[in-house]
Amino acid sequence: MSSSTSESTDLSTGNPGAAGTFGERLQSMWFVESAERPQGVTTRFPYVPALDGIRGLLVFPVLLFHFTLIGCTQGGGCSATILAPGSFFAPSMFFTLSGFLITSLLLIERGGKGRVDWLAFWSRRFRRLLPASVVVVLVCAALPHMWPAAWGRLFPSDALAALFSFRNWQAISLETTQGLRTVGPLSPYWSLAIEEQFYLGLSIVVGVAMLARSWRTTLTVALAATGAASIFAMLVVHGTPNRELFGTDIRAAEVVAGCLLAVAVQKWGWPQSRWFVPLGWIGLAGTVILWGWVSEHDPWVLNGGLILIAVLNLMIIVGASVWGGSIGRFFCSRPLVEIGKLSYPLYLVHWPVALATMPVHTGLDGWPLT
Repeated sequence: MSSSTSESTDLSTGNPGAAGTFGERLQSMWFVESAERPQGVTTRFPYVPALDGIRGLLVFPVLLFHFTLIGCTQGGGCSATILAPGSFFAPSMFFTLSGFLITSLLLIERGGKGRVDWLAFWSRRFRRLLPASVVVVLVCAALPHMWPAAWGRLFPSDALAALFSFRNWQAISLETTQGLRTVGPLSPYWSLAIEEQFYLGLSIVVGVAMLARSWRTTLTVALAATGAASIFAMLVVHGTPNRELFGTDIRAAEVVAGCLLAVAVQKWGWPQSRWFVPLGWIGLAGTVILWGWVSEHDPWVLNGGLILIAVLNLMIIVGASVWGGSIGRFFCSRPLVEIGKLSYPLYLVHWPVALATMPVHTGLDGWPLT
């Protein structure tokens, strides 16, 4: 998604600025400006760079955790500090943000054209996601033949689970018998699998709801019911840790939260009140605390805690969407936006790279963090 304009806009005020001034050139270097102000009920989805910036920020806790964790996995003790133990919550924001974006696009298309071109919808998703996914799987399958120390043989079922989006359920099924396979080079695909499974279900729900005369109301009720069912599963399903962490039924509520936000935006317009800005900062502060001091293994997380995390996700998205707000400006910083545009390939490749560059393989320990 992108948009362009011939007029420069000051992000902090929403007013046109004087093109070519030093201040504006400096601002364009460090901030990505929206070409239009999101407001009202739109017939097209505007490009909101702050949403890419949110993705960019999410990359950091995942990288910090995995690259500091990997040095502590080779026997003996570990004197290094493992950073961002709560990085597991970062995919939760990806779930909510993706639910918001995908549902917004479907609602806008249905409202504008009177129908949804499902073939085009899935074609866009395949073009965006499949090439990088296939390349990473092929590299992960080929690397052990050239460098056996990287990791053990990649099982064909692991590759199929990654490519056909059932990696999360495979991880659940292997947990009690072949647990080490659940942390292989393709383990990040678990979250992608949950998203794709949900989108398949969402396509069915949206398609059926849109046949109704009051399709928006029908869709809202269906989404709310799906979210309620997911929360119920979260509270009553008590199996292995992987079952509770990776089950699509349990994690669906986080995606549904974004879907319902999309419905609200299409009905009432984009957030305009400045009161949403401090709400966004509170959500971000709470999320950072989770990243730094909470683990997914803490009992409260799977006993309703994921609901709180979904609420924090919504607070951040709503706050960042307010035009000219301070948190939106923070997320519009160019480094975060550009990293956010690369978040998908970075997420796919970071764990294979971390495994392949383990100290036991390279002999390089780096500098201790403590």
